[in-house]
Amino acid sequence: MTRQAFHTAGIVGLGVIGASLGMAIKNSCPDIRVWGKDKDESMRSQALEMGVIDDWLDPEQLADCDLLILCTPLEFMQDVLEDLLPQLRPGTVISDVGSVKGPVMKLFRDMLPGGIHYIGGHPLAGSEKGGLLAADAFLFENAAYVLTPSDSCPHEVLASLSELIKAIGARVVIMSPREHDDLVARVSHVPHLIASVLMHQLQDEGDLSMAGGGLRDMTRIAASDVSLWTNILLFNQPAVLEALHNTQQHLESFIRALKQQDKEELTFLLEQAGERRRQMPRSRACLDDAADLVAIIPDRPGTLGLVTTILGEAGINIHDIQIMSVRDEDEGTIRITVAPEQAPKALLLLKSQGITAWARMI
Repeated sequence: MTRQAFHTAGIVGLGVIGASLGMAIKNSCPDIRVWGKDKDESMRSQALEMGVIDDWLDPEQLADCDLLILCTPLEFMQDVLEDLLPQLRPGTVISDVGSVKGPVMKLFRDMLPGGIHYIGGHPLAGSEKGGLLAADAFLFENAAYVLTPSDSCPHEVLASLSELIKAIGARVVIMSPREHDDLVARVSHVPHLIASVLMHQLQDEGDLSMAGGGLRDMTRIAASDVSLWTNILLFNQPAVLEALHNTQQHLESFIRALKQQDKEELTFLLEQAGERRRQMPRSRACLDDAADLVAIIPDRPGTLGLVTTILGEAGINIHDIQIMSVRDEDEGTIRITVAPEQAPKALLLLKSQGITAWARMI
């Protein structure tokens, strides 16, 4: 089976991930017809108008789907599968986008009849915004997309889905469900809990009003969808608990060093963490070979647009941009990522406009 064998793809759940998948497939693989549905029937006309899908996924169309991707919350997955099963035909490939893979793969294994191939999926991409209106056809570009195939999944089926995911710009990573769940517990689920803990340790409104950029950056994810994260954490409970215990041991190392006023040990722990952070690759692989321009700009309308226009007119492509902080002196810090060979020219252009800037090679 090759990617071209997917003539029709069905997407169940048109939130930001499902809708973005529909857009991405339609944009990158126009020969594939995309059908979609959501429990909210009122989204039908809007999904069609936005170009998220080609048509609404009616029950009779399920039998014609080569690929079916479930983009529903984990707690509803079993009910959704029960509704879909009567219409599925042998040869259909089923995947999902859930943040936890062990329970989903067990559900697929227990519920799906023979002849239906299932591959767990998890795109490590998302948006702070949710819902259909936040859909983005380029959400998956250069993002990791984990696939957890079943032991019985034919190689050509896995290869076909992998090619489709690569076509929408993502990087395919193959691993077992256990490996995936242990990994996301460390890099996603526990960080979310720590962000919540940091907010809990703030005592009153005075603390909140004095919060600086560091605390804001570290706790941004604490404001995410509570219902979604409650279920993610409970579905991945064993791996999250193991990762939390490991985090607790590291906290105790810092506590011990502080109690004993052990400057050498405290320095070592901080240096070790800093070195590991510097070794962390970019979240987008295309930015690994890149240069950062850090610029101080006045905090007034049009300044950011001026910066991007100057670089754009000079043919300098901005790979990434981040507003790092806005300070009381009416200035802000931005980070602009460009190709290394374009960094010197970009720096000169910014300085020619009186902008304080410097380059930091990655």
